[in-house]
Amino acid sequence: MSKDVLTANQTGKNMKRAIYIVCLLTLAQLTVFSQTRKELIELGDQAFKKGNYGSAVYFYKKLFFGTAGKNDVTFPYEVVSYGGKKKNNDSKSINTSDENEVNALNRLAESYRLLHDYKNAERYYSMAVANKSLLFPDVKYYYGVTLMNNKKYTEAEKNFEEYIAEGGGKQVQMAEIQKAGCAFAANDENTVEGVVVTELDSNFNKGTAALGITYFTDNSIAFASARKGNVVVDPKKEVDYYTTDFYIANENEEGNGFDQPQHLVGFINSNQNEGGGAMAVDRTTFYFTRWNPENPSECNIYVSKMFNRRWLEPFKIDGLNMDGFRTMQPCLSLDNTKLYFASDRPGGLGGLDIWMCKIDEDGNLGNPENLGAPINTVGDELSPFMHQQSNTLFFSSNGHIGFGGLDVYKTHWSTDDAAWGAPANLGAPVNSSTDDLHYILDKSQVTGFFTSDRKHCTDCDSTQDITPNCSRVYSFQKPNLHFTLSGYVYDAETEEIIPNALVTFKDVRGEAEPFFITTDEKGYYHTDLTQDQELFIKAQKVKYFADAGTVNTLGLTESADLEKDFFLRPIPTGEIEIPGIEYDFDKATLRPKSMEILDKLYDFLALNDNLIVEIKSHTDCRGSDTYNQKLSQERAQSCVDYLVTKGIKRTHIIPQGKGESEPVPGHDCETIEKLKKSDPLKYDEMHQRNRRTAFRVVKEGDPSAPVLESNK
Repeated sequence: MSKDVLTANQTGKNMKRAIYIVCLLTLAQLTVFSQTRKELIELGDQAFKKGNYGSAVYFYKKLFFGTAGKNDVTFPYEVVSYGGKKKNNDSKSINTSDENEVNALNRLAESYRLLHDYKNAERYYSMAVANKSLLFPDVKYYYGVTLMNNKKYTEAEKNFEEYIAEGGGKQVQMAEIQKAGCAFAANDENTVEGVVVTELDSNFNKGTAALGITYFTDNSIAFASARKGNVVVDPKKEVDYYTTDFYIANENEEGNGFDQPQHLVGFINSNQNEGGGAMAVDRTTFYFTRWNPENPSECNIYVSKMFNRRWLEPFKIDGLNMDGFRTMQPCLSLDNTKLYFASDRPGGLGGLDIWMCKIDEDGNLGNPENLGAPINTVGDELSPFMHQQSNTLFFSSNGHIGFGGLDVYKTHWSTDDAAWGAPANLGAPVNSSTDDLHYILDKSQVTGFFTSDRKHCTDCDSTQDITPNCSRVYSFQKPNLHFTLSGYVYDAETEEIIPNALVTFKDVRGEAEPFFITTDEKGYYHTDLTQDQELFIKAQKVKYFADAGTVNTLGLTESADLEKDFFLRPIPTGEIEIPGIEYDFDKATLRPKSMEILDKLYDFLALNDNLIVEIKSHTDCRGSDTYNQKLSQERAQSCVDYLVTKGIKRTHIIPQGKGESEPVPGHDCETIEKLKKSDPLKYDEMHQRNRRTAFRVVKEGDPSAPVLESNK
């Protein structure tokens, strides 16, 4: 049988070597017949508290189903299981007035659950539930959990409902999540079509467990395995295949598989347990998890440097690890500026949470920051993997709605909102009713790996009726991603469709050539997109101002049909006022506020690059005609000069000073002068209204052959 940490998929709750299971079982077989009932309970309790759940199972089952000595024999009982049906052979009723027996039964069920023997865990939880002991108010919750693990979702949902209704338990919030998970798991729509999951061959899944897979180089992967040949210090006291070491598998020459995995050379592997690593982009720094099999809380992240093609003695990272708490499963961002990891340190939202440290140019780590909601929950979150190409974080959790156990989720970082999006379950067949984690995805977003304990272990010790599910490595193949974009072009005022409009597509990063599409008679356009593409899209039509937007496939890990509509406003025949243009008194100098307004005009002109416009400046009627004409021309020229500095060619934007010759309708000088004494406030407002800057389209070219060019 693999170590408890392996069967628990590294949640970190049980960090004891399974070697103790073997040793204590041997000891138990030699001494059990001389033990009293009291001593059997004590031996079982001691094993349970130490995390030796296989030994605990042995002693508790001897207590209930075997003989314990000449003077204190444990006789069989008749028991009624949960549901009212009688069981034969191993079905016994428990003396509910005996606190020790009730405790032993619950710990027997719990031991099986922590060994990931879901079948036996369900059996003994059903007995524990039937006893209805007040000493264990959460037993019905854990019974529901094991029912989910065994894909009995209807029964599980019933138990969660009853547990929630009864109240008094500590897991009500988790029960609500698991109850929702039962409905989620039963929905066929949560199975993703076209995804093929394959258990890797015995080269990878050799021994008692394989876990913690990660990309090591561009053409190799690293994973941890419990198998013969692993590092031990004292062969007389330690068993090599009950510790985990790192193995490296290189891609074969054909590029369609991997060569035989090789033991990682250097000082990274030890007689403790290694797994869950992250390689820096320079390939000279490797972060990984190492945990002490004899101390559950001694689980830390180490780092090793490469020198002369060998990995040096690793060291535990000060400031990152915290005594008495688990720090594990590191993951690096592609630019090596962030280290993600899982930890149950103070400041989290539940059990294990996802945390992040910033890394400076010298490789120093900053203070750990909890990623918070919506990623972290009251449950456990672990095995983070940052897919830089799609800006997507993958992680496993039992605190989000899922199929049971740990499921894999993804969340995308939004640069616009500066926040993580709501996590989405990857669905079946990647996720199952048991624990699925250590998900990694290649650059193409089509293939990758993960680990799961969805199958019974065939290589593990099966004595004492322990048949656990053990961690194995799986690959997955997704269908090639396919993206489309479609939409309509409308008149913004009438909402009628605009046929034969020109839609221009430009790659924001300049990696692809621009292309054009003309809308059909229904104003419709359609095109295919590629992965990790970010496009600036503009729709144009003669006699209309353009409309634009951006569309991207960044962060999309599933095929999608995107939509984008455009709304074009008709070009007016008259001038369009530019509100907010201000000058110093009696000068043509632009104020800072005016520059902000002109920046927006520049964006407008750059978008409508098929137009030539006239910038018109007006004054009020105070002062001489000659002076006002000169001042307005200088002010119009100052607007043009500023736009030229932004990139508009001088020949494509025309300054036009109009002085006082074109007042706003109803704002002629004679009308305004009548208000000078009767309504001085209105008098000033009307003069100000005339002191305006506007623009007018004087020439319109074909949208496909722009007349406006940039100085840049």
